[in-house]
Amino acid sequence: MSAENASRPKPSPAGPPGPVPRIRLSDPAALVHAVPLILGVQHLSDDLVLLATQEGTTVLTARIDLNAVAEQVVWASIRHALTKAAAEQVHLVAFPHEPVTDQVLESLHRDLVHLAATAPAWLTIGWVITSAHGQWWLHDLNGSAPLGAGSAGREDPPVTLALKLARGVPAGSHQEVEAATAPHPSAVLDGVRQALAALPQGRLRSVRRVAAGEALSVRRERPVQWGAVEAAGVLDALMDVQVRDELVIRSDEAHTSWTWSSLLPFAPPAWVAPVATLAAFAAYQHGHSILARVSLARALDADPEYTLARLLQQAMQMAMSPQDIRQHILAPAHDKLSPASENGSL
Repeated sequence: MSAENASRPKPSPAGPPGPVPRIRLSDPAALVHAVPLILGVQHLSDDLVLLATQEGTTVLTARIDLNAVAEQVVWASIRHALTKAAAEQVHLVAFPHEPVTDQVLESLHRDLVHLAATAPAWLTIGWVITSAHGQWWLHDLNGSAPLGAGSAGREDPPVTLALKLARGVPAGSHQEVEAATAPHPSAVLDGVRQALAALPQGRLRSVRRVAAGEALSVRRERPVQWGAVEAAGVLDALMDVQVRDELVIRSDEAHTSWTWSSLLPFAPPAWVAPVATLAAFAAYQHGHSILARVSLARALDADPEYTLARLLQQAMQMAMSPQDIRQHILAPAHDKLSPASENGSL
């Protein structure tokens, strides 16, 4: 293959319009899991994927022929794009086609070490990984090549769902959505409970409003993973009915669908109903009917008498369209309720 062809980024498949999904990556396993979802490509083969980050969040993703690594033309092909994106760090993931033997790993390791060494001076190199057939290997650029069977890929259903929603892809099967919105393990929920207990008693509505608004704002263009402290602050804010209602009115904003669905697994039982109802409203507004029904079921399981969840349930049973809900529920509520108001609720 010529250098010209090798350096040409492969086109990503066409998909629905919407924000380019970006998400914070906590470890190499999360990176390996996220790459196909970010690209919208189920199977990667003979590919090199570069994820450029700024302050830990991906700002650019490039998919290039893996042969470009050996031909040493990678940086020339994407230098301009990296500069424009103000990238600070680049993670590299190689997806070889052939079975990954120790010999293949040693050859890739030499090429990837050289690639890292020739990176633009203003870039730092993050994780360098080989991934194939459900396994992955982390390269130590200052050491020898990784050998052996590698590590098994890790599934992360909430991240998968959030990235799909950010790409405008409808939520998957009922089982997939249930897995993605199910409660996190007890250790995670205990951390959220501790953070909730540490919050000042009787927080002002204005403080709660700011906490919820900031969390939603940072997710406007991409899913961002939740931490226990941030999740606790927002879950507490949603217990204020007016703050919750102000957020319901915003359900037609695209980023609400991945914000509330990704927060739902962090909610201890007593905090489930408000966030599950918000997730259901947002999902229904954007045509994710399976996610809407699963979220609504979570809300009513947590509190069968939760008024707002029952209202949405009735609307869905009447086959009200998202347009109907916007016109007959959200628009009137918007006229009635504003963030400055201290009275009234849905």
